[in-house]
Amino acid sequence: MTLTNDYEPVRDSLLHRNLLPTLENALLCLKYEETRLELVRQQVGHAFAIGSTLSELSCPYTYPKNGRAERKHRHILDSDRGMLISTSYLESTSGEATLTNIHIINRLPSFVLGNVSPFERL
Repeated sequence: MTLTNDYEPVRDSLLHRNLLPTLENALLCLKYEETRLELVRQQVGHAFAIGSTLSELSCPYTYPKNGRAERKHRHILDSDRGMLISTSYLESTSGEATLTNIHIINRLPSFVLGNVSPFERL
C-alpha cells in the first residue's frame, strides 16, 4: 500500500466524494434531536426551577460561534471563488481547487505573524 492510498479516505471525505446523508434522513435526525432536547429541557428546567438556577441549553452536536474561525473559512471560500471565476473550471474539480487554495494561503506571508508564512512558522 502506498502513501497515496493511505490518505485516500481522508481526501475523499474532504472532497465530499462519500455519500452525504439525504435530506429526509437529515430531517428525521433533526426532529429526533429537537424532541430529545425538549424532553431534557423540561426535566432540567424543573430541577433548576427548584434550586433557582438559570440554565441555557444549546442544540446538541453544534459548536459555539467562533468569529475568528468563521472569518478564516469565509476567506478561504472567497479566495476559492475568485480563483475559480478567473479560470474556466469543471464542477468536479472545485474540491481540488479548494485544497490548492488552502495550500497557497498557508504559503503566503502574514502581517500578523511578522511577514512570515504559517508554513515557515511551523
